[in-house]
Amino acid sequence: MWEISVNNQIITFLLSIVLGFLICAFYDVFRGIRKIGFNSFAATFICDIFFWVISAFVTFLFLLGRTNGEPRGYVLIAALLGFVVFRSLFSGFLIIVLTFLFRTILKTYRFIYVWFYRFWDKTAYLLSELLLKFIKIGKRWAKMSKKLLKNSYKLLYTKRNIKASRNGDENYGNETEKA
Repeated sequence: MWEISVNNQIITFLLSIVLGFLICAFYDVFRGIRKIGFNSFAATFICDIFFWVISAFVTFLFLLGRTNGEPRGYVLIAALLGFVVFRSLFSGFLIIVLTFLFRTILKTYRFIYVWFYRFWDKTAYLLSELLLKFIKIGKRWAKMSKKLLKNSYKLLYTKRNIKASRNGDENYGNETEKA
């Protein structure tokens, strides 16, 4: 068994009270999250599991660092004492501050999301309208260019010249030159 001096026990006791304060403050963060509307059964269950796992891990690390991992009764009692003292003295004020902070963050997020959605919705609508106009203009240009090609190269599009070129007639283009 590892021996710990009286001075180290007093320091460990005081640090355990601080650990209890920190665990209670961490719990108040989850209470503030629940107060702004995330209080469904699933959200509460997940938050509670997360809180207990993190709290147990931090307490284990504290015990590992201060008492070589030996669970000492006075450390756990001091942590519980710190939790109760913080909960009775400071928790109400901290909940008010955290609730205000979380609501402000949520309102800011919603404001940014709504404006971004409106901007994106209008931008997407304008881009789709612009794309449709470009498609219509492209179709018109394709028709006009086809007509221009037909008029410019009328000889290529006549049935007689097409048949002659398919049959391998060598005088295919010479008739127009003589005429």
